[in-house]
Parts: sequence; structure tokens; C-alpha cells
Amino acid sequence: MLTARRSNESTNNAYSTSSKSAGVQVLERPETYEEKNSATPVISDNAAAEMHKNLEKLLNYDRYSAEMQEEVVSESAMVVSDISEEDIRPTSTTMQFGEDIDVIREEMSKSKEEDEEHSYRLNNKGRVVLALYAVVVSVIMALIIINTGVLSNLSEETASRSAELNEAMNRHVEIQTEIEHMSSDEYIIDKAVNEMGMIKG
Repeated sequence: MLTARRSNESTNNAYSTSSKSAGVQVLERPETYEEKNSATPVISDNAAAEMHKNLEKLLNYDRYSAEMQEEVVSESAMVVSDISEEDIRPTSTTMQFGEDIDVIREEMSKSKEEDEEHSYRLNNKGRVVLALYAVVVSVIMALIIINTGVLSNLSEETASRSAELNEAMNRHVEIQTEIEHMSSDEYIIDKAVNEMGMIKG
């Protein structure tokens, strides 16, 4: 493969002196991937044994997984037994608050007690407002009861008055029919002839 380059670039190629005058240089072809990796890597005996061991573990995965679980259980038991007193002791950063912990707990309990006192206690203004509210509610309830009684009395009176009105209207209708009967010509003629002795002419 040929690549063109400018003449001012420096190269160690043997053709550089002859091609500088023309401004073109011939470069060597870069190595391909196969050429670069064609050299076999050197593997030590330990690495080869480790690779063989890993391949065997991959091929026999089921058997090795059961063994690994047993190893993990035994290692965890060993780790638990290896914990020393120093590992479970609090650090100096934690211990710097050890002296003040009682003070902090007392302050927390005091703040809880104060919150409880403030949440359940009523001052004088609250008591007055609560008493006024109770009075207003009782007055409203009394007015409702009184109005209910008055309305029931009024409804009874209205029912009796409507009954009297119906009776008076019926009497009026009766009187009106009687007046119409007495003012008819037949009634007047009959009355004059029979009772007064008049002669019809």
C-alpha cells in the first residue's frame, strides 16, 4: 500500500532521499492484525495449570458449585469465630458522645413531656371559648325545640280552622241552593196559591 506524504516530514526510510525532490515517499505497509498476533504468547506453567483448572471447573459446574457452597458456609463460620473484642468495640468517634448521651436522653424526655403538656392543656382563653360555644349550642337546641312545639300547635290550629272553613262553606252552599229554590217562579206561585189563597191569572 502506498501513501503520499509531504516532503517536509522526516522519515527513516531508505527511499526518503530520492523521493524528497518529488514530494512523495513510499512507506512500508503497516502490519495486519494477524501479523501482530501471529506470535504465540508465552504462558508459564502456573498460568497453564490455572487455566486448565478453571476449564475443568466450568465443565463440571454443578459439582463445584455444591463444593463452593460448603466452603462458603465453613468460611462464614470461621469468620464469625474470628471476630475479636476490638472489632465490636465502638470507635473513638462514637465514644466521644458517650459522656453526653445521658444529657441528650434527658433533653429528649423533657421535650416529649413538654409536648404532651402543651398538647392537652387548655388556657383560660380556650376555656372561655369552649364555654361560649357550649352556651350557643344549647341555646340553638332550645330554640329548635321551642320552634318545633310552636309549629306543631300552629299546624293543629290550622287544621281545626280549615275544618271550620269547610263546614262554613258547606253551609253557605246549602243556603245558596235554598235561596235559589225559594226565588224560583214555581216556588213563588205555589206559595201564593196554596198559602195565601191567591188565584193564578
